[in-house]
Amino acid sequence: MKHGPRALLATAACSSLAPTASAHLVSTELGPFYDGAAHPLVTPEDLLVILALATLAALRGAEGGRRALVGLCAAWTVATAASFAWGAPLSAPPLLVAGLLVALGLACAVNRAPSPRVLLALGIAVGVLHGLENGSAARAADGVWLSTLGIASGVFVVATLTTACGVHLERRGAAIALRVAGSWLAAIGLLFAGWQLAGPAG
Repeated sequence: MKHGPRALLATAACSSLAPTASAHLVSTELGPFYDGAAHPLVTPEDLLVILALATLAALRGAEGGRRALVGLCAAWTVATAASFAWGAPLSAPPLLVAGLLVALGLACAVNRAPSPRVLLALGIAVGVLHGLENGSAARAADGVWLSTLGIASGVFVVATLTTACGVHLERRGAAIALRVAGSWLAAIGLLFAGWQLAGPAG
């Protein structure tokens, strides 16, 4: 058990250093809805920022968690649908994504959660940034609207479960666990940023 956190960090870091997976949807062989639902789970850029925002929001308790959750899920859904309908290829700058992850992780690590209103705005910003890219990926992958509904559902499930677990820990006086998780996420963001700045090997 003592090697658990190190193994988790190493796994997440390796995942974040993988080539960008947002250009396509993973094929689950179960149809476009499930392909979309799996997308946030297998795309490190999406998954890590959801975890970081939800963890930070949990430090503000139930109110902060609700605000961030509503802003994130609503904005992600609308942006995904808009990008899918527009059809133009969109991609978030990797360094911007890495910087956002570092900022959210550090804020969590030092226990500086913003107000619920700011968390709502952060949720909207993150949702728009990643939703636009997801909609473009869904359009390029299969062009089926059902995949956008799957993406929205996947984001909702991941964000809700993470926020609920975080709020539970905060209420039980285990906020230190959230701060440790934030430090891990910030470290992963730094690794991702360094990898982007270093460029491809060779």
